[in-house]
Amino acid sequence: RSSGHTTGTVMANALEYNDEKGISFFTDLLVVGENRQTFDLEGDSGSLIILTGQDSEKPRPIGIIWGG
Repeated sequence: RSSGHTTGTVMANALEYNDEKGISFFTDLLVVGENRQTFDLEGDSGSLIILTGQDSEKPRPIGIIWGG
């Protein structure tokens, strides 16, 4: 809704990390947008993440954005 159509690369699966304040976070997928731009924006929760196929492979859903 907010960011419109975006593309990116799945960089990690089941990632746990600490922010600059030392708060621990866990994410199922870490997706980085093209040219290191933000992949999602506030208001995108509920949006479907689709993995695009190689060659004739069909795109398939792999997740939903939640919590930013």
